[in-house]
Amino acid sequence: MRPRILIVDDRDDLRGDLCEVVSTKVPECRIEQARNQTKAIELINRKLFPLVITDINLDEAGGEDAGGFAVLEAAKERDPAIQVIVITSYPQPEHVQRIRAGGGFGYVDRAKYVRREPEGNDDYEYWQELLGFEARDALQEYELAKARTHRTVTVVIPEHTLESALLKNAAAGIGSLFGQGGKIECNSLSQFAGRHLWERTFGDRREVLLSYGEAVGRVSHPSHVIIRIQSGSEDLDIPFELLHDASGYLGLRHPLVRVAPGSRQSPPQPTWDELLDQIGGTRGRLRMLLVAADPGDGPLAIPKVDAEVNAVAAAARELGVEATVIHSPDASAARVREEFSRRWHVVHYAGHGSFDANDPENSSIYFRDGAFRTAELSHLLERHPPSLLYLNCCHSARSGANDCLAFSKSLGLADSAVRAGVPAVISHRWPVRDDDVTVAFVESFYRELLSEYPPERALLSARKAIQQKDSFDSAWSSAVMVVQEN
Repeated sequence: MRPRILIVDDRDDLRGDLCEVVSTKVPECRIEQARNQTKAIELINRKLFPLVITDINLDEAGGEDAGGFAVLEAAKERDPAIQVIVITSYPQPEHVQRIRAGGGFGYVDRAKYVRREPEGNDDYEYWQELLGFEARDALQEYELAKARTHRTVTVVIPEHTLESALLKNAAAGIGSLFGQGGKIECNSLSQFAGRHLWERTFGDRREVLLSYGEAVGRVSHPSHVIIRIQSGSEDLDIPFELLHDASGYLGLRHPLVRVAPGSRQSPPQPTWDELLDQIGGTRGRLRMLLVAADPGDGPLAIPKVDAEVNAVAAAARELGVEATVIHSPDASAARVREEFSRRWHVVHYAGHGSFDANDPENSSIYFRDGAFRTAELSHLLERHPPSLLYLNCCHSARSGANDCLAFSKSLGLADSAVRAGVPAVISHRWPVRDDDVTVAFVESFYRELLSEYPPERALLSARKAIQQKDSFDSAWSSAVMVVQEN
Protein backbone atom coordinates (compact mmCIF):
# COMPACT_ATOMS: atom_id res chain seq x y z
CA MET A 1 0.00 0.00 0.00
CA ARG A 2 1.24 3.52 -0.77
CA PRO A 3 1.93 5.04 2.67
CA ARG A 4 -0.32 7.93 3.61
CA ILE A 5 1.42 11.02 5.02
CA LEU A 6 -0.33 13.99 6.66
CA ILE A 7 1.37 17.38 6.34
CA VAL A 8 0.21 20.16 8.69
CA ASP A 9 1.19 23.82 8.28
CA ASP A 10 -0.79 27.03 8.67
CA ARG A 11 0.91 28.81 5.77
CA ASP A 12 -0.16 27.71 2.30
CA ASP A 13 3.22 28.43 0.72
CA LEU A 14 5.22 26.51 3.32
CA ARG A 15 2.73 23.64 3.34
CA GLY A 16 2.95 23.45 -0.43
CA ASP A 17 6.72 23.44 -0.19
CA LEU A 18 6.63 20.54 2.29
CA CYS A 19 4.25 18.58 0.06
CA GLU A 20 6.50 19.09 -2.96
CA VAL A 21 9.63 18.03 -1.11
CA VAL A 22 8.05 14.92 0.42
CA SER A 23 6.30 13.82 -2.78
CA THR A 24 9.61 14.16 -4.64
CA LYS A 25 11.70 12.31 -2.08
CA VAL A 26 9.04 9.71 -1.21
CA PRO A 27 7.19 9.36 -4.55
CA GLU A 28 5.30 6.23 -3.47
CA CYS A 29 3.47 8.12 -0.70
CA ARG A 30 -0.03 9.65 -0.73
CA ILE A 31 -0.11 13.11 0.82
CA GLU A 32 -3.00 14.81 2.60
CA GLN A 33 -2.90 18.30 4.08
CA ALA A 34 -4.30 20.27 7.01
CA ARG A 35 -4.04 24.00 7.83
CA ASN A 36 -4.48 23.79 11.60
CA GLN A 37 -4.60 21.31 14.45
CA THR A 38 -8.41 21.04 14.41
CA LYS A 39 -8.49 19.77 10.83
CA ALA A 40 -5.38 17.64 11.41
CA ILE A 41 -6.85 15.91 14.46
CA GLU A 42 -10.11 15.30 12.60
CA LEU A 43 -8.17 13.59 9.78
CA ILE A 44 -6.05 11.58 12.23
CA ASN A 45 -9.19 10.27 13.91
CA ARG A 46 -10.75 9.35 10.54
CA LYS A 47 -7.77 7.78 8.75
CA LEU A 48 -4.57 5.97 9.54
CA PHE A 49 -1.44 8.01 8.74
CA PRO A 50 1.80 6.11 9.42
CA LEU A 51 3.61 9.47 9.30
CA VAL A 52 2.56 13.00 10.29
CA ILE A 53 4.77 16.01 9.52
CA THR A 54 3.61 19.09 11.43
CA ASP A 55 4.69 22.64 12.07
CA ILE A 56 4.58 23.72 15.72
CA ASN A 57 3.02 27.17 15.26
CA LEU A 58 -0.38 26.86 13.57
CA ASP A 59 -1.92 30.19 14.60
CA GLU A 60 -2.20 31.83 11.15
CA ALA A 61 -5.02 29.49 10.01
CA GLY A 62 -7.30 29.44 13.03
CA GLY A 63 -5.03 27.18 15.04
CA GLU A 64 -2.93 27.73 18.13
CA ASP A 65 0.58 29.01 18.67
CA ALA A 66 1.78 25.53 19.73
CA GLY A 67 -0.91 23.49 17.93
CA GLY A 68 1.68 21.06 16.55
CA PHE A 69 2.02 19.51 19.98
CA ALA A 70 -1.73 18.79 20.02
CA VAL A 71 -1.30 17.08 16.65
CA LEU A 72 1.54 14.98 18.08
CA GLU A 73 -0.59 14.00 21.07
CA ALA A 74 -3.60 13.05 18.89
CA ALA A 75 -1.46 10.91 16.59
CA LYS A 76 0.07 8.99 19.48
CA GLU A 77 -3.31 8.59 21.15
CA ARG A 78 -4.72 6.98 18.00
CA ASP A 79 -1.79 4.61 17.63
CA PRO A 80 1.59 4.84 19.39
CA ALA A 81 3.23 3.36 16.28
CA ILE A 82 2.43 6.51 14.24
CA GLN A 83 5.59 8.55 13.66
CA VAL A 84 5.55 12.35 13.93
CA ILE A 85 8.19 14.72 12.56
CA VAL A 86 7.91 18.21 14.05
CA ILE A 87 9.14 21.22 12.10
CA THR A 88 9.52 24.85 13.18
CA SER A 89 10.93 28.12 11.93
CA TYR A 90 11.05 29.51 15.48
CA PRO A 91 13.03 27.01 17.57
CA GLN A 92 12.84 27.17 21.35
CA PRO A 93 15.06 25.30 23.86
CA GLU A 94 12.08 23.39 25.34
CA HIS A 95 10.87 22.05 21.98
CA VAL A 96 13.17 19.03 21.86
CA GLN A 97 12.21 17.95 25.36
CA ARG A 98 8.45 18.22 24.65
CA ILE A 99 8.74 16.32 21.38
CA ARG A 100 10.81 13.58 22.96
CA ALA A 101 8.41 13.30 25.92
CA GLY A 102 5.48 13.07 23.49
CA GLY A 103 7.05 10.25 21.49
CA GLY A 104 7.89 12.30 18.39
CA PHE A 105 10.22 10.78 15.82
CA GLY A 106 12.20 13.86 14.84
CA TYR A 107 12.62 17.62 15.11
CA VAL A 108 13.78 19.82 12.24
CA ASP A 109 14.71 23.50 12.46
CA ARG A 110 13.43 24.81 9.12
CA ALA A 111 14.90 28.30 9.61
CA LYS A 112 18.39 26.82 9.69
CA TYR A 113 18.18 25.68 6.06
CA VAL A 114 15.40 27.49 4.19
CA ARG A 115 15.83 31.06 2.95
CA ARG A 116 13.46 33.08 0.77
CA GLU A 117 15.34 32.31 -2.44
CA PRO A 118 15.81 28.52 -2.67
CA GLU A 119 17.36 28.65 -6.17
CA GLY A 120 21.05 27.88 -5.92
CA ASN A 121 20.74 27.50 -2.17
CA ASP A 122 22.87 24.54 -1.06
CA ASP A 123 21.25 24.64 2.37
CA TYR A 124 17.82 24.31 0.77
CA GLU A 125 18.94 21.29 -1.23
CA TYR A 126 20.32 19.80 1.96
CA TRP A 127 16.95 20.52 3.62
CA GLN A 128 15.18 18.56 0.90
CA GLU A 129 17.51 15.59 1.31
CA LEU A 130 17.23 15.76 5.10
CA LEU A 131 13.43 15.84 5.09
CA GLY A 132 13.25 13.01 2.55
CA PHE A 133 15.63 10.91 4.62
CA GLU A 134 13.69 11.62 7.82
CA ALA A 135 10.38 10.70 6.15
CA ARG A 136 11.68 7.39 4.79
CA ASP A 137 13.31 6.54 8.11
CA ALA A 138 10.08 7.37 9.97
CA LEU A 139 8.01 5.11 7.70
CA GLN A 140 10.41 2.24 8.37
CA GLU A 141 10.21 2.96 12.10
CA TYR A 142 6.40 2.80 11.91
CA GLU A 143 6.57 -0.79 10.68
CA LEU A 144 8.98 -1.72 13.48
CA ALA A 145 6.92 0.15 16.07
CA LYS A 146 3.76 -1.76 15.15
CA ALA A 147 5.46 -4.97 16.25
CA ARG A 148 6.63 -3.36 19.51
CA THR A 149 3.44 -1.57 20.47
CA HIS A 150 0.88 -4.28 19.64
CA ARG A 151 0.72 -7.78 21.02
CA THR A 152 -1.42 -10.84 20.28
CA VAL A 153 -2.18 -13.58 22.81
CA THR A 154 -3.50 -16.77 21.21
CA VAL A 155 -5.35 -19.14 23.53
CA VAL A 156 -5.69 -22.58 21.96
CA ILE A 157 -8.58 -24.58 23.38
CA PRO A 158 -7.88 -28.32 22.91
CA GLU A 159 -10.87 -30.54 22.29
CA HIS A 160 -12.73 -31.93 25.30
CA THR A 161 -10.87 -29.72 27.81
CA LEU A 162 -13.90 -27.59 28.76
CA GLU A 163 -17.29 -28.54 30.12
CA SER A 164 -18.86 -27.58 26.79
CA ALA A 165 -22.39 -28.72 27.58
CA LEU A 166 -22.39 -26.90 30.94
CA LEU A 167 -20.98 -23.70 29.45
CA LYS A 168 -23.42 -23.78 26.52
CA ASN A 169 -26.30 -24.22 28.95
CA ALA A 170 -25.00 -21.27 30.99
CA ALA A 171 -24.82 -19.20 27.80
CA ALA A 172 -28.39 -20.21 26.93
CA GLY A 173 -29.49 -19.19 30.44
CA ILE A 174 -27.84 -15.79 30.04
CA GLY A 175 -29.53 -15.43 26.66
CA SER A 176 -32.91 -16.24 28.15
CA LEU A 177 -32.47 -13.65 30.90
CA PHE A 178 -31.15 -11.19 28.34
CA GLY A 179 -34.20 -11.65 26.13
CA GLN A 180 -36.55 -11.15 29.08
CA GLY A 181 -34.85 -7.96 30.21
CA GLY A 182 -33.46 -9.31 33.50
CA LYS A 183 -30.34 -7.13 33.45
CA ILE A 184 -29.16 -7.62 37.04
CA GLU A 185 -29.64 -11.41 37.00
CA CYS A 186 -28.08 -11.59 33.55
CA ASN A 187 -25.06 -9.59 34.71
CA SER A 188 -24.57 -11.78 37.78
CA LEU A 189 -24.67 -15.00 35.74
CA SER A 190 -22.35 -13.42 33.14
CA GLN A 191 -19.73 -12.66 35.79
CA PHE A 192 -20.00 -16.18 37.21
CA ALA A 193 -19.55 -17.78 33.77
CA GLY A 194 -16.72 -15.37 32.94
CA ARG A 195 -14.74 -16.17 36.09
CA HIS A 196 -15.14 -19.88 35.51
CA LEU A 197 -13.90 -19.49 31.94
CA TRP A 198 -10.92 -17.45 33.15
CA GLU A 199 -9.88 -20.18 35.56
CA ARG A 200 -10.21 -22.91 32.91
CA THR A 201 -8.47 -21.03 30.06
CA PHE A 202 -5.94 -18.78 31.84
CA GLY A 203 -5.72 -19.62 35.55
CA ASP A 204 -5.16 -23.35 35.04
CA ARG A 205 -2.60 -22.86 32.24
CA ARG A 206 0.63 -21.23 33.37
CA GLU A 207 2.04 -20.65 29.88
CA VAL A 208 -1.09 -18.78 28.73
CA LEU A 209 -1.17 -16.65 31.88
CA LEU A 210 2.53 -15.74 31.49
CA SER A 211 2.06 -14.87 27.82
CA TYR A 212 -0.88 -12.63 28.67
CA GLY A 213 0.96 -10.90 31.52
CA GLU A 214 4.00 -10.26 29.35
CA ALA A 215 1.87 -8.82 26.52
CA VAL A 216 -0.04 -6.46 28.84
CA GLY A 217 3.22 -5.32 30.43
CA ARG A 218 4.72 -4.32 27.08
CA VAL A 219 1.98 -2.08 25.68
CA SER A 220 0.87 1.44 26.54
CA HIS A 221 -2.86 0.63 26.43
CA PRO A 222 -4.86 -2.61 26.93
CA SER A 223 -6.54 -2.17 23.53
CA HIS A 224 -3.18 -2.92 21.90
CA VAL A 225 -3.32 -6.53 23.13
CA ILE A 226 -5.52 -8.76 20.96
CA ILE A 227 -6.92 -11.93 22.53
CA ARG A 228 -7.47 -14.70 19.97
CA ILE A 229 -9.45 -17.73 21.14
CA GLN A 230 -8.62 -20.62 18.82
CA SER A 231 -11.10 -23.47 19.04
CA GLY A 232 -13.48 -25.55 17.00
CA SER A 233 -16.64 -24.12 15.43
CA GLU A 234 -18.80 -26.01 17.92
CA ASP A 235 -17.42 -23.71 20.66
CA LEU A 236 -18.98 -20.53 19.25
CA ASP A 237 -21.74 -21.00 21.84
CA ILE A 238 -19.21 -20.80 24.68
CA PRO A 239 -19.19 -17.15 25.83
CA PHE A 240 -15.44 -16.43 25.85
CA GLU A 241 -16.36 -12.76 25.39
CA LEU A 242 -17.29 -12.87 29.11
CA LEU A 243 -13.80 -13.91 30.29
CA HIS A 244 -13.48 -12.19 33.67
CA ASP A 245 -10.39 -11.88 35.86
CA ALA A 246 -10.10 -10.04 39.17
CA SER A 247 -10.12 -6.68 37.34
CA GLY A 248 -13.16 -7.17 35.10
CA TYR A 249 -14.13 -8.43 31.66
CA LEU A 250 -11.30 -9.00 29.19
CA GLY A 251 -13.74 -8.28 26.35
CA LEU A 252 -14.06 -4.68 27.58
CA ARG A 253 -10.29 -4.15 27.80
CA HIS A 254 -8.93 -5.98 24.77
CA PRO A 255 -10.04 -6.76 21.23
CA LEU A 256 -11.24 -10.37 21.59
CA VAL A 257 -11.88 -12.56 18.55
CA ARG A 258 -12.46 -16.21 17.75
CA VAL A 259 -10.22 -18.09 15.35
CA ALA A 260 -12.01 -20.91 13.54
CA PRO A 261 -10.97 -23.33 10.82
CA GLY A 262 -13.05 -24.21 7.82
CA SER A 263 -12.54 -21.97 4.79
CA ARG A 264 -12.98 -23.65 1.41
CA GLN A 265 -11.48 -20.64 -0.41
CA SER A 266 -8.15 -21.03 -2.16
CA PRO A 267 -6.47 -18.61 -2.19
CA PRO A 268 -8.12 -17.02 0.88
CA GLN A 269 -9.96 -13.72 0.59
CA PRO A 270 -8.14 -10.59 1.79
CA THR A 271 -8.51 -9.60 5.42
CA TRP A 272 -9.66 -6.08 6.29
CA ASP A 273 -6.10 -4.74 6.50
CA GLU A 274 -5.17 -6.44 3.22
CA LEU A 275 -8.29 -5.00 1.59
CA LEU A 276 -7.39 -1.46 2.65
CA ASP A 277 -3.92 -2.02 1.21
CA GLN A 278 -5.46 -3.10 -2.09
CA ILE A 279 -7.99 -0.27 -2.47
CA GLY A 280 -5.94 2.48 -0.79
CA GLY A 281 -8.16 3.16 2.23
CA THR A 282 -11.91 3.26 2.82
CA ARG A 283 -12.81 6.46 1.00
CA GLY A 284 -14.30 6.26 -2.47
CA ARG A 285 -13.61 2.66 -3.41
CA LEU A 286 -15.09 0.64 -0.54
CA ARG A 287 -18.28 -1.20 -1.55
CA MET A 288 -20.86 -1.68 1.21
CA LEU A 289 -24.22 -3.46 1.05
CA LEU A 290 -26.68 -2.76 3.89
CA VAL A 291 -29.85 -4.88 4.09
CA ALA A 292 -32.81 -4.25 6.43
CA ALA A 293 -35.44 -6.99 6.62
CA ASP A 294 -38.42 -6.00 8.79
CA PRO A 295 -41.28 -8.42 8.04
CA GLY A 296 -43.83 -5.65 8.67
CA ASP A 297 -46.78 -5.32 11.05
CA GLY A 298 -47.49 -7.86 13.76
CA PRO A 299 -45.61 -9.44 16.65
CA LEU A 300 -42.48 -10.04 14.53
CA ALA A 301 -42.13 -6.40 13.45
CA ILE A 302 -38.64 -4.96 13.98
CA PRO A 303 -38.90 -1.37 12.68
CA LYS A 304 -35.52 -0.31 14.11
CA VAL A 305 -33.63 -2.34 11.48
CA ASP A 306 -34.33 0.37 8.89
CA ALA A 307 -33.16 3.04 11.32
CA GLU A 308 -30.05 0.93 11.82
CA VAL A 309 -29.03 0.75 8.15
CA ASN A 310 -29.89 4.44 7.72
CA ALA A 311 -27.59 5.35 10.62
CA VAL A 312 -24.77 3.26 9.17
CA ALA A 313 -25.27 4.76 5.69
CA ALA A 314 -25.23 8.29 7.14
CA ALA A 315 -22.04 7.57 9.09
CA ALA A 316 -20.47 6.11 5.95
CA ARG A 317 -21.34 9.22 3.90
CA GLU A 318 -19.76 11.46 6.53
CA LEU A 319 -16.57 9.44 6.15
CA GLY A 320 -16.60 9.52 2.36
CA VAL A 321 -18.04 6.05 1.75
CA GLU A 322 -21.17 5.45 -0.32
CA ALA A 323 -23.23 2.46 0.76
CA THR A 324 -25.94 0.62 -1.17
CA VAL A 325 -29.02 0.30 1.07
CA ILE A 326 -31.90 -2.13 0.64
CA HIS A 327 -34.77 -1.12 2.91
CA SER A 328 -37.33 -3.57 4.24
CA PRO A 329 -40.04 -3.03 1.59
CA ASP A 330 -37.51 -3.91 -1.13
CA ALA A 331 -35.65 -6.66 0.74
CA SER A 332 -37.06 -9.70 -1.02
CA ALA A 333 -35.04 -12.90 -1.11
CA ALA A 334 -34.75 -12.53 -4.90
CA ARG A 335 -33.40 -8.96 -4.66
CA VAL A 336 -30.83 -9.88 -2.02
CA ARG A 337 -29.86 -12.98 -3.98
CA GLU A 338 -29.23 -10.75 -7.00
CA GLU A 339 -27.08 -8.33 -4.96
CA PHE A 340 -25.03 -11.20 -3.57
CA SER A 341 -24.02 -12.06 -7.14
CA ARG A 342 -22.00 -8.80 -7.14
CA ARG A 343 -18.72 -8.17 -5.36
CA TRP A 344 -18.99 -6.36 -2.02
CA HIS A 345 -16.31 -5.57 0.55
CA VAL A 346 -18.73 -5.27 3.49
CA VAL A 347 -22.19 -6.85 3.80
CA HIS A 348 -24.50 -6.01 6.72
CA TYR A 349 -27.80 -7.80 7.38
CA ALA A 350 -30.30 -6.58 9.99
CA GLY A 351 -33.36 -8.76 10.42
CA HIS A 352 -34.60 -12.01 11.94
CA GLY A 353 -32.43 -15.07 12.43
CA SER A 354 -33.07 -18.54 13.77
CA PHE A 355 -30.99 -21.48 14.97
CA ASP A 356 -31.89 -25.18 14.94
CA ALA A 357 -29.67 -27.12 17.38
CA ASN A 358 -30.87 -30.50 16.09
CA ASP A 359 -30.30 -29.63 12.43
CA PRO A 360 -28.06 -26.54 12.07
CA GLU A 361 -28.72 -26.52 8.32
CA ASN A 362 -32.24 -25.30 9.11
CA SER A 363 -30.81 -22.15 10.70
CA SER A 364 -31.89 -19.17 8.58
CA ILE A 365 -32.01 -15.45 7.96
CA TYR A 366 -35.39 -14.10 6.82
CA PHE A 367 -36.90 -11.70 4.31
CA ARG A 368 -40.47 -10.66 3.55
CA ASP A 369 -41.01 -13.45 1.06
CA GLY A 370 -38.61 -16.18 2.09
CA ALA A 371 -35.39 -17.14 3.85
CA PHE A 372 -31.78 -18.17 3.28
CA ARG A 373 -30.88 -21.36 5.10
CA THR A 374 -27.23 -21.94 5.90
CA ALA A 375 -26.55 -23.95 2.74
CA GLU A 376 -27.88 -21.20 0.45
CA LEU A 377 -26.17 -18.46 2.45
CA SER A 378 -22.86 -20.31 2.18
CA HIS A 379 -23.36 -20.92 -1.55
CA LEU A 380 -24.10 -17.23 -2.21
CA LEU A 381 -21.10 -16.07 -0.17
CA GLU A 382 -18.71 -18.53 -1.79
CA ARG A 383 -18.99 -16.82 -5.17
CA HIS A 384 -17.82 -13.41 -3.94
CA PRO A 385 -16.96 -13.51 -0.22
CA PRO A 386 -16.89 -10.03 1.35
CA SER A 387 -13.98 -9.15 3.61
CA LEU A 388 -16.48 -8.60 6.43
CA LEU A 389 -20.00 -9.91 7.02
CA TYR A 390 -22.14 -8.63 9.90
CA LEU A 391 -25.22 -10.74 10.69
CA ASN A 392 -27.11 -8.54 13.15
CA CYS A 393 -29.87 -11.00 13.96
CA CYS A 394 -30.85 -13.31 16.80
CA HIS A 395 -28.82 -16.48 17.39
CA SER A 396 -26.58 -16.01 14.34
CA ALA A 397 -23.51 -17.03 16.38
CA ARG A 398 -25.08 -20.20 17.79
CA SER A 399 -23.47 -23.48 16.77
CA GLY A 400 -24.38 -27.15 16.87
CA ALA A 401 -22.27 -30.05 18.06
CA ASN A 402 -19.59 -31.51 15.81
CA ASP A 403 -21.72 -34.62 15.36
CA CYS A 404 -24.09 -32.52 13.22
CA LEU A 405 -21.44 -32.35 10.50
CA ALA A 406 -22.34 -35.94 9.63
CA PHE A 407 -25.49 -34.60 7.92
CA SER A 408 -24.91 -30.82 7.75
CA LYS A 409 -22.23 -28.79 5.95
CA SER A 410 -22.02 -26.26 8.77
CA LEU A 411 -22.90 -25.81 12.43
CA GLY A 412 -24.85 -22.56 12.15
CA LEU A 413 -25.14 -19.23 10.37
CA ALA A 414 -21.78 -17.74 11.35
CA ASP A 415 -20.01 -21.05 10.79
CA SER A 416 -21.50 -21.34 7.30
CA ALA A 417 -20.09 -17.90 6.41
CA VAL A 418 -16.64 -18.78 7.76
CA ARG A 419 -16.63 -22.02 5.79
CA ALA A 420 -17.63 -20.05 2.68
CA GLY A 421 -14.39 -18.08 2.96
CA VAL A 422 -15.45 -14.81 4.64
CA PRO A 423 -12.32 -13.61 6.52
CA ALA A 424 -14.25 -11.86 9.33
CA VAL A 425 -17.81 -12.58 10.49
CA ILE A 426 -19.64 -10.71 13.25
CA SER A 427 -22.78 -12.32 14.60
CA HIS A 428 -24.83 -12.48 17.79
CA ARG A 429 -25.16 -15.26 20.31
CA TRP A 430 -28.34 -14.01 21.98
CA PRO A 431 -31.55 -12.25 20.91
CA VAL A 432 -30.90 -8.88 19.27
CA ARG A 433 -33.14 -6.24 20.77
CA ASP A 434 -35.02 -3.95 18.39
CA ASP A 435 -34.09 -0.74 20.19
CA ASP A 436 -31.88 2.35 20.13
CA VAL A 437 -29.09 0.54 21.99
CA THR A 438 -28.68 -1.91 19.11
CA VAL A 439 -28.67 0.93 16.57
CA ALA A 440 -26.04 2.82 18.60
CA PHE A 441 -23.88 -0.31 18.93
CA VAL A 442 -23.85 -0.95 15.18
CA GLU A 443 -23.33 2.71 14.27
CA SER A 444 -20.41 2.96 16.71
CA PHE A 445 -18.81 -0.13 15.19
CA TYR A 446 -19.00 1.18 11.62
CA ARG A 447 -17.80 4.67 12.51
CA GLU A 448 -14.62 3.15 13.92
CA LEU A 449 -14.26 0.61 11.11
CA LEU A 450 -14.63 3.23 8.39
CA SER A 451 -12.11 5.41 10.21
CA GLU A 452 -9.67 2.61 9.32
CA TYR A 453 -9.48 0.96 12.71
CA PRO A 454 -9.19 -2.85 12.51
CA PRO A 455 -12.55 -4.64 12.93
CA GLU A 456 -11.55 -6.08 16.30
CA ARG A 457 -10.70 -2.59 17.62
CA ALA A 458 -13.95 -1.20 16.19
CA LEU A 459 -15.92 -3.94 17.94
CA LEU A 460 -14.13 -3.23 21.23
CA SER A 461 -15.08 0.45 20.96
CA ALA A 462 -18.73 -0.47 20.32
CA ARG A 463 -18.75 -2.86 23.29
CA LYS A 464 -17.31 -0.22 25.62
CA ALA A 465 -19.70 2.47 24.40
CA ILE A 466 -22.73 0.33 25.27
CA GLN A 467 -21.39 -0.91 28.61
CA GLN A 468 -20.44 2.60 29.73
CA LYS A 469 -24.05 3.76 29.25
CA ASP A 470 -25.44 0.93 31.39
CA SER A 471 -23.00 -1.23 33.36
CA PHE A 472 -25.70 -3.87 33.99
CA ASP A 473 -26.54 -4.31 30.31
CA SER A 474 -24.87 -7.43 28.88
CA ALA A 475 -25.76 -6.48 25.28
CA TRP A 476 -22.08 -5.67 24.64
CA SER A 477 -21.13 -9.35 25.07
CA SER A 478 -23.62 -10.79 22.59
CA ALA A 479 -21.55 -9.91 19.51
CA VAL A 480 -19.04 -12.59 18.44
CA MET A 481 -16.30 -11.93 15.89
CA VAL A 482 -14.89 -14.96 14.08
CA VAL A 483 -11.82 -14.75 11.85
CA GLN A 484 -10.28 -17.29 9.53
CA GLU A 485 -7.51 -19.58 10.65
CA ASN A 486 -5.02 -18.95 7.83
